[in-house]
Amino acid sequence: MNRQISNEQAAFSIDKQAALRQINDIYGVIKGNLKVAISGPKMMVMGTGVALIPLAEWFLNTTIDPFIFGVTTAAPALIFVLRTIFYWCVFGFIPRLFRHQKSERNALLEQLFEVGKLFPIIPVAMSAALAFVGQTEIISPIVLILIGTLFVWFGQFTSRIVSVAAWANIVAGIIGICISQLSINHLWAYLVAYQGCTFIIMGAALWYVQKNIVQS
Repeated sequence: MNRQISNEQAAFSIDKQAALRQINDIYGVIKGNLKVAISGPKMMVMGTGVALIPLAEWFLNTTIDPFIFGVTTAAPALIFVLRTIFYWCVFGFIPRLFRHQKSERNALLEQLFEVGKLFPIIPVAMSAALAFVGQTEIISPIVLILIGTLFVWFGQFTSRIVSVAAWANIVAGIIGICISQLSINHLWAYLVAYQGCTFIIMGAALWYVQKNIVQS
């Protein structure tokens, strides 16, 4: 009788250890998926693109915009629409370059990051509304706060690096609103360049972490 109980306890112990190993394996898979949910190299390229927006705006302001103002009285609205299409296409094309690096993710994780696909509509709509009421000086700070808020959400499920970069954008956006009445020349350009730099730094840190995960 005692021998049978001992055998049952031994079997239970083995089953318990196997279950714990399976739980640890599942946790490792989930953790690995989360760590690579936001591609480090992609964020570096996106950040570089964002940081170059002031340069792109200078080029467009000195070449295409004068022509548009010369041919139509609705130039401001047309320019806004063309800018929106241009940047939407540019930043929509960048993720396609990294599709081959997409990790296998479970369906729940895919649903979690689906929000990011439609999120750009919010900053665009907010920018249009602020421009319509003549509050163009706070467009860049508001966009910083909105995008920072999105990445705070992502950071809760991925990496502390993402959360730090997100809060850095939110703080910069709040400061930008506070100093927007000081008539600082090209303040929007400084804020956009700052946002791009935070994305580059975040992407580099994520790339380093993801590289170590792959190697391990």
